[in-house]
Amino acid sequence: MGDKRRTIAFALDGTEASRFALSWGLGNIVQPASDHIVLLSAGVIEDDLGDLFDHSLDQLASNGRPDERPSRSEKRASQAANTAVGAAEQLLLSHYAGSGVDISYELISLKTEDPRDTIANFVDQMDVDLVVVGSKGAVSLQKLWTGSTGEYLVQTLKCPVLVVKDKKKA
Repeated sequence: MGDKRRTIAFALDGTEASRFALSWGLGNIVQPASDHIVLLSAGVIEDDLGDLFDHSLDQLASNGRPDERPSRSEKRASQAANTAVGAAEQLLLSHYAGSGVDISYELISLKTEDPRDTIANFVDQMDVDLVVVGSKGAVSLQKLWTGSTGEYLVQTLKCPVLVVKDKKKA
């Protein structure tokens, strides 16, 4: 296998489940002196009637020229992803505070309509060795139809995926 540095990606959505998975992974999997950690979040762009209204007004005001500004839903998606990654970074730094170890990590905030495909494509392009995701354990009607993000990543990715569930919440 050699001395290749492992790249471990944590897929984050800002929930308690993803924070637990990160904390558990930092304590049980990550070797901070040799691993590279990727904190990854994909904020979801949702349809917004206000965006349609804003877009229509902008089209009238700009004589039909395309508007390059991000919509309200794109801004919310970016903010959600940035918030999730920022909180995860604080958890990462506090976990290793005082250890004297130089941690290799990066923060990735994406915005998308489909976080499952966006995360899968990003992970495949980055040549990640392991993806860690949290599991809420709850099953909504939508999850019954589409499946969870963790389940999708397990089925889709070429690398191993570890789904972490807090046994206290089970």
